[in-house]
Amino acid sequence: MLRLLAVYAKGPATADEAARAAGFTADDGAWKRVSDLFGLGLITGTGQTRLGDHGKPQAVRAITRAGLLVAGLGDDEQPETW
Repeated sequence: MLRLLAVYAKGPATADEAARAAGFTADDGAWKRVSDLFGLGLITGTGQTRLGDHGKPQAVRAITRAGLLVAGLGDDEQPETW
């Protein structure tokens, strides 16, 4: 899960985008870990969607303050472009 969280620390992403950037394949079931991160409050929804790898809309998620702390980053390291 930390690999996925590190991706979200770089900027908002869908589950497919985050999984791909973290080096997971479609068969790895990374979407389950993204769901876990969301359930733990480490990432949150942005209110936006983008088409996923299978052509269906996916929620765009962004890291939370709690997620930044778990990832070992401080609030001051969050990009200002979010």
